[in-house]
Amino acid sequence: MNSDIMLKKIKYYLLTVKLSIQYDNATGLFDINKHCEKFYCGLLNLIYGYQLINANIMEKILIQLI
Repeated sequence: MNSDIMLKKIKYYLLTVKLSIQYDNATGLFDINKHCEKFYCGLLNLIYGYQLINANIMEKILIQLI
């Protein structure tokens, strides 16, 4: 597949996610935010070689240890 086509598809899907988040948040729905935290954490780790960890997961682990 052509890289220009792939980049356009990636841009389209990321824009779709952004608009979904904005719409849901405006209507009081925040579930998508938690799903996106995991997704973008993994995406940034993949692209930039980061080792980001979802803080919500770490918080749950710390609470269980207490």
